[in-house]
Amino acid sequence: MKKYLFTVLLLTMGTTLWASPLHSRLKHSIIIDTDCNDSDLRAISILLSHPIITVKAILVSDGKQTLKN
Repeated sequence: MKKYLFTVLLLTMGTTLWASPLHSRLKHSIIIDTDCNDSDLRAISILLSHPIITVKAILVSDGKQTLKN
């Protein structure tokens, strides 16, 4: 029983320790390629508001294109 409790404790505490935010001096530059769904626009707004992420470009394409044989 002690092994089970220790494992559960380790899994819950370990994930919070490793899920800490990145160092505040790190900067990430990204390029976004999207077809502008509602979920994409929400994700882009979150990325734009994040202080350590710099969005270099947003590429937009029509998501309704089909492949021609």
